[in-house]
Amino acid sequence: MKQYDVIIVGGGLAGLQLAICLGVHKMRVCVIDKSPISHIVESADDGRTCAIAYASANLFKHTGVWDIVGDKACPMHDIRIQDGDLVKGISYFGMEYNRDLVEGKDLGYIVENNTLRRCQYERLQQLPTVSYMAETTIQDYTTTNDTAQVVLEDGTMLESKLVVGADGKFSKMRELAGIKVSQWQYDQTAIVCTIDCERPHNNTAVELFLPSGPFASLPLPNNRMSIVWSERTALVDDIMALDTDGFNAHLKRRVGDWLGDISVSGNNRWRYPLGMMHAHTYIADRFCLIADSAHSMHPIAGQGFNMGVRDIGALTECIVNAYDAGGDIGGASVLQEYERYRYADNTSLVTICDGLTRLFSNNNSILKIGRSLGLGALNRIPFAKRMFMRHAMGM
Repeated sequence: MKQYDVIIVGGGLAGLQLAICLGVHKMRVCVIDKSPISHIVESADDGRTCAIAYASANLFKHTGVWDIVGDKACPMHDIRIQDGDLVKGISYFGMEYNRDLVEGKDLGYIVENNTLRRCQYERLQQLPTVSYMAETTIQDYTTTNDTAQVVLEDGTMLESKLVVGADGKFSKMRELAGIKVSQWQYDQTAIVCTIDCERPHNNTAVELFLPSGPFASLPLPNNRMSIVWSERTALVDDIMALDTDGFNAHLKRRVGDWLGDISVSGNNRWRYPLGMMHAHTYIADRFCLIADSAHSMHPIAGQGFNMGVRDIGALTECIVNAYDAGGDIGGASVLQEYERYRYADNTSLVTICDGLTRLFSNNNSILKIGRSLGLGALNRIPFAKRMFMRHAMGM
């Protein structure tokens, strides 16, 4: 039976990054993923991007990932937030963050998911104590007083001190561990695409709050923008069925004129249902959850990926501290410490984002006035803006 320090189930962005963090510390790690390697090295674009906060980028820098992905990520220098209506127009009141508020630091970075995952896998291959098992499915896992055993679909058994569930929102490992969740769907679907722009985006991100849901334009390299268009689910079929000119016309109404002529790259568009999910606990016997396996939320604040990165940073610290001290890295005290670090913080962010989604995704005239006045007032208080910005950056 092969033995490891940690077995990570799920080879997505979170699973790969945790493996890298532990591999940098020379720990024996095995990543198990059901997809073939070609889904990483030859992956086609699926429209999804990551908004990487300043602090999250630091974790990538400290683990050698940024050396590979850094020049493929687009820094954000300005972020504009406005409330509006496609009929009555955009509110005069809004809020703008720029990097002058934070000593000239980049406010964050936008990178395509498939690009980041490919770069993470490249870094993973440089770490001799980390193994990657593709096209492999977990059948079950069991525990003893001091180990966990994972049973693969072909009957092979692997042993470790700790098993980590990083297999996404519909985590099989979470189900095997018997961990329950609270979840619901919003009446919104995200339409995502990438657009080519006539005028430079100048590293500016824009989020427009519309009654049907937020509409975000996020800067990418080569003067492209990633569009995340939250729309009422009942309308999405008709929007997705539009021809190129019709779809571009709808985009143009929402993007505005500041980018000049725009067109959808490759005429490709995708849709993703939006909802909220939060696990009732992140830990079980010699088992823990991270990132989307533990929580998922509306992209309104762009913090979902960064919550997962903070999970990874906290879990790495707990594991490495125990490992260096000769302790049990999968023991109850280590896992409880991880949950203390992360559960309350994630609960507050999930709750805030749920509230923001409900506050801004409606056409209530009183709420609209309150939203506009609130954004306008906050925009005129530099100290408050700086505080919010530093928190969003993870500083």
